[in-house]
Amino acid sequence: MADLPQGIASTLERLKKSYGFYITVKRINKKYYLYRDSGKWDKEEKRVKITSEYLGRILEDGRYVKKKVVTINNLEKAKKIITSSGGKISWPEENQNSASLPGREVDVDVFDTKILSALSMNARMPKSKIADIVDKREQTVQHRIKILEKSLGIRYLAEISTSALGFNTYVIKIKFREQKPRIDEIKRALANEPKIQFAAETKGNYDLLLYLIDRSSGLAENTLWKLRSESPLNRYDSTWQMSPISQGYGYIPLRDDFIEKAISQMEWKRSTEKRHPGPGELLKREIIMLKELNRNGNADFSDIELRNSLPKGTARYTYLRLLESGIIRRITITAEKIPVKYIAIIQLKYINAYNFAKTRPKILREIIAYNKIANKYALEGDIGIPNSILLIMPVFSDSELDKTMEYFKTEIQGVSSTFLIITNIIGGSLCYRRFDSIYSIQQNILENEYKVQRAERLPYT
Repeated sequence: MADLPQGIASTLERLKKSYGFYITVKRINKKYYLYRDSGKWDKEEKRVKITSEYLGRILEDGRYVKKKVVTINNLEKAKKIITSSGGKISWPEENQNSASLPGREVDVDVFDTKILSALSMNARMPKSKIADIVDKREQTVQHRIKILEKSLGIRYLAEISTSALGFNTYVIKIKFREQKPRIDEIKRALANEPKIQFAAETKGNYDLLLYLIDRSSGLAENTLWKLRSESPLNRYDSTWQMSPISQGYGYIPLRDDFIEKAISQMEWKRSTEKRHPGPGELLKREIIMLKELNRNGNADFSDIELRNSLPKGTARYTYLRLLESGIIRRITITAEKIPVKYIAIIQLKYINAYNFAKTRPKILREIIAYNKIANKYALEGDIGIPNSILLIMPVFSDSELDKTMEYFKTEIQGVSSTFLIITNIIGGSLCYRRFDSIYSIQQNILENEYKVQRAERLPYT
């Protein structure tokens, strides 16, 4: 609502940062009520319907009155939490059993987005260097990072190039015919398959989407055949479509099981015949570093050495070698508390390459766009069959997906667009970050092929 009183508008903005989902205010009988909005796929109408859940009231002076009643047993505990974080206890309405002020929230401004980009590009960068990039004092930057870590649920991880390790990536879309498996059955089917990094229940033309890593299409097909024939999924009639995907933007975090069971098999074993690692082989210390940095990209090197009985200096040296070889692209972040309403998977199928080429710069710019906190798309990749572009888009507002689909329809020539809605993430996760798009493949194409003015690169290394 554009005409909210200042106190209510200010509280709403703060609450948007503290809740891990989309919220909105509705004015009813001159009072302001807070609701949680969520997207749900309507099978008959074939579109997303927004449902609302009442959360509480915001008073004219900006105080937030939650609907949930604090019980007598928990009242003193609630008071301590509020007062310890700088809040004040207030009872704004008669017969209202509980009221609380929002905790310490963060308004993500230009300063914050610069910090998020720096952490996304090189999370192990010294804070003094980040301070130079954002033109702030180092102490200010350190304080702001701690706030962002808490409010956005930032996790640090290594961005590992599976292609540099000899793996290919595939997207699998599954449609169940008359009956669909339960979520627990799908989880059991996927639990022992480390090659599947991401799995989601979807609404639309398909029921399930998988993101799989394997060494070849033949091995990937064997992996899928085992899932279809030897797992709880073998009871259900279904059609499966597997497409190779060339990842061009974004990142899917690797499961620890994949490194433990698949990458660990690449360990070089010294012998009289093999005195040095061959192609596709890794030293034991390299595998240790991949495991450690996948779990915590900001882990202290001395702690890693202590946990794994490595000589002093080994961890830093090995990390730098993995960076140099391209196996680790960077230490990055993912914001696990980002307030996403739902996730859309958009596919743009090429139907006329000549017409598409006319508007190609527009799609390149679209891919590397931002939302307020992160990149607009968590992943972009080129699909082999059918020849198309796949985009995974976190949706933050009611109209965002509609506007995006309308943009593709009216502005991008030579493609047809369809989408799925993710209703449940079954395994793995997406990477929500603010990667500096100036360093993207798309930006390089715009500058080199379409003569767009070269953008200034910031020194993240």
